[in-house]
Amino acid sequence: MRRRITCTVEGDTTELDLDTATPLGLIVSEALANAFKYAFPEDRPGLITVTSAVTPEQIEITVRDNGVGFDGKAQDQLGGIGLELMRRLAGSLDATLTTESNGTTEVKIAFRSRRAGSGGQGPRA
Repeated sequence: MRRRITCTVEGDTTELDLDTATPLGLIVSEALANAFKYAFPEDRPGLITVTSAVTPEQIEITVRDNGVGFDGKAQDQLGGIGLELMRRLAGSLDATLTTESNGTTEVKIAFRSRRAGSGGQGPRA
């Protein structure tokens, strides 16, 4: 049987410098890989959504799936190398990384937006 997983991307856009885009891209990639690998066992269909919200103060990226969520065993796996990688990459951005599983699983990264011309080399909103 073929897996039927729909993936959508929606939200605000912004320009990011390479030093921001690289760790952010790796975090999102790891969150997506985990969703595809663990959220939909036994060919279960599902939805993965990536959303972005950009304000002058903050950029927030969320990867959410409607899969099986964390059970006790999966919750223990959150301490694995993938989450440690995401935490370290978030740290390089001075970002907050949160994970939740309440009927859906959500990985959210939020960090301070630096506007163009503000003297920083960071994201331009």
